[in-house]
Amino acid sequence: MTDSPPSSLPIIDISPWVNPSSHTSSSRLSTSRALDSACRTHGFFYLSNHGLEHLTPKILHLARQFLTESSVEEKEKLKLRSAGKGGGDGARGYQRIGENVTKGKSDYHEALDLYRPWPEPTEPPYEPIQGPNQWPSHPPGFRETYEDYIDKLQTLGRTLLRAMAIGLGEPESTFDTAVRDSFWVLRCIGYPPLTPSPSPSHLEEGVSCGEHTDYGCLTLLLTDDTRGALQVLHAPSGKWITADPIPGCFVVNIGDMFNVWTSGLYASTLHRVIHRGGNYRVSVPFFFEPGWEARVDVLPGCVGRKGKEGGVVYGEHLLGKVLGNFVLEDGGALSTPLCLTCYSPEVGTSYGILLSQARLNVLQASLDSFAIVLVVSFRGLDGGLGREYERENERAIEKCYRANSFSCINRTGGRIAIGLGWLTLGLSQSGTGYTEKAIAKDPRIAIAANPRNIDVCIALPYP
Repeated sequence: MTDSPPSSLPIIDISPWVNPSSHTSSSRLSTSRALDSACRTHGFFYLSNHGLEHLTPKILHLARQFLTESSVEEKEKLKLRSAGKGGGDGARGYQRIGENVTKGKSDYHEALDLYRPWPEPTEPPYEPIQGPNQWPSHPPGFRETYEDYIDKLQTLGRTLLRAMAIGLGEPESTFDTAVRDSFWVLRCIGYPPLTPSPSPSHLEEGVSCGEHTDYGCLTLLLTDDTRGALQVLHAPSGKWITADPIPGCFVVNIGDMFNVWTSGLYASTLHRVIHRGGNYRVSVPFFFEPGWEARVDVLPGCVGRKGKEGGVVYGEHLLGKVLGNFVLEDGGALSTPLCLTCYSPEVGTSYGILLSQARLNVLQASLDSFAIVLVVSFRGLDGGLGREYERENERAIEKCYRANSFSCINRTGGRIAIGLGWLTLGLSQSGTGYTEKAIAKDPRIAIAANPRNIDVCIALPYP
């Protein structure tokens, strides 16, 4: 019999950890156990008494002012641009409605994306994610207020992770090193109401943001009082439940890195936004993530579980996700709906195993929309995994034969000049063989290597 979905998500009081001097060790343990239960069963929960209640109304107000009062010209000054083009880095900045993509389909929302500043000053043209944040000049005080809010959220995130570590039976400091230099992300998102006859892609299905899991560690979501928009999948029943806002609470969910840390015990949960109300919905999610260089491995207490194995360097994982997030119109590689993922055989088999799911998702999104992505470098992968990729590539190349046009894209998101032949970077014998067959079949196919020479991709949109 299918499990029935819960009527609501659990509400967890974090005050014993935020104000430990006012609470007993038993109350902190009780909170940790409640977090453990919520993460095992839902992957989502409400967080109350977090200490930021005095700030959240102003944060929402400033976000609404920026999104609804700024002129088109003001927003365009902050426009997200492809890496290496017009001062863009492919990640930071403002996106118009339809430019954000989930599983290859456009979402019906606009947003401003901010990231942790890159640790070392850089100059344009920027590598992916290495440019400066695009701060709005309107409303006044936006940057100062948000920077203070982000600092406080990082403190809350570290506190929450310490509580979760105890719930997992691990030392309280388990996650401290991984998030010491958290590569956080904050988005200000505006959702106009969906119309009865929306335009193409997700809009045909009436979706403001397509179903997805979050990439990293923890998401602390602040939203206005709009009800019925955020939906969370209850996996056992296959039904969607609403996660309506509760005054004074964050909606919190775990991200994909917890799949790795816990070997699948804490699974990130699919969620989506469908806003059919008559108002303009505003949300401000904060993604508290591991550091860029942090390696995420299975926790000692979770080793041997049937689930995710191996580890990942978070920055590499994030980069592979972000480069497929947007459909831009500045002539960059993502100006057409191409999907791209990154593999780094330098770190060996475990990284490849972790990313196999991500790669399958990207390939599926490509098949469902407009592009085929081929990864033809198998260095560092064991025989079984290498053969799996080879079989996928062989099938995909057959589809590519039917394509009438294509683009070659590198890891920086820039367009590479089309040419004949290929770059040999120590490809496996069979991988090179498939490439040769593709080029022999259709001489328009070129292969582009990323600047760090660690993988090679072919990307071809459908005719």
